[in-house]
Amino acid sequence: MISRRILRIKVLQAIYSHFTSTKSLVDSEKELFFSIQKSVDLFYYLLLLIIDVKNYALSVMEMRKNKKRPKEDDLNPNVKFIDNQLIRQLEDNKMLKNKLEQKKLSWVQYPEFIRGLFNTIEDSEEYKMYMKDSKRNYQSDKKLIIDIYSKYIIDYDQLYNNLEDQSVFWNSEIDYIITLIIRIFKSYDKEDGHERQLVDNELSESDADYTKRLFRKTIINAEEYRRMIEQFTQNWDIERIAFMDILIMQMTISELIEFSNIPKKVSLNEYIDIAKLFSTKNSAQFINGILDKVVKQLEEEKRIVKKGRGLKENI
Repeated sequence: MISRRILRIKVLQAIYSHFTSTKSLVDSEKELFFSIQKSVDLFYYLLLLIIDVKNYALSVMEMRKNKKRPKEDDLNPNVKFIDNQLIRQLEDNKMLKNKLEQKKLSWVQYPEFIRGLFNTIEDSEEYKMYMKDSKRNYQSDKKLIIDIYSKYIIDYDQLYNNLEDQSVFWNSEIDYIITLIIRIFKSYDKEDGHERQLVDNELSESDADYTKRLFRKTIINAEEYRRMIEQFTQNWDIERIAFMDILIMQMTISELIEFSNIPKKVSLNEYIDIAKLFSTKNSAQFINGILDKVVKQLEEEKRIVKKGRGLKENI
């Protein structure tokens, strides 16, 4: 479930932390894999969110019923959202239940946050139209939940503030996790039961190996890669180049050399995109220019070797 983009970002953050602290390589690597596990936790935590919003809606309904002078709508409420079939499937999902219990994940400490999110959802046009429609079908239930995640949860500022306060490891992948959840919802079917697997693998063996090798090789060869970069920055004082730019270029060089199964274009495009997210305004263009020269040198030295169908022509 963890994409290579997220793994690259996690490695970049871990390398930055390593070089700006006194942690050993072993300790930094442990922190890296802990941060990846936190991404997995975030996936289940955000799946739980719609269940807890539904539970809050149920509590509001019960409270309105118990008013001193309840109205007709209070006594006979619209239970369409409470009975949403996709939410029911999530509540019954064995994998989600086990993970939430195992990881001790809960929104119970944040009632004001849940209340605010429900109010936002309740005021939305999608929710109002859904509740007004007397027809009940699985597709409309599913569409509402997808709309809630894609239009309201993903843009809910308090969510980002809340999660940032809870864990420093959740800052960079909230949007990605929500997008993954939406994709899973789209694949759901009315017949899917409680045994349905939400994700195939949390972190595959090949991804774990990729992460470890990229992290270690970049750190171990950092000085060599820095000298390589310095050759092509004659008009720049290497000490004045943004530290994050240097790290991104070092990681790119490491991936190009160490991973024969990853196309050159993929590596270059990924790190240019990461530079747009994590470095200065003009970094992507600067990094692209330097890496273009570095790649030519590495190719002349035959240090970039790609194996497998469709990879050799990328060189």
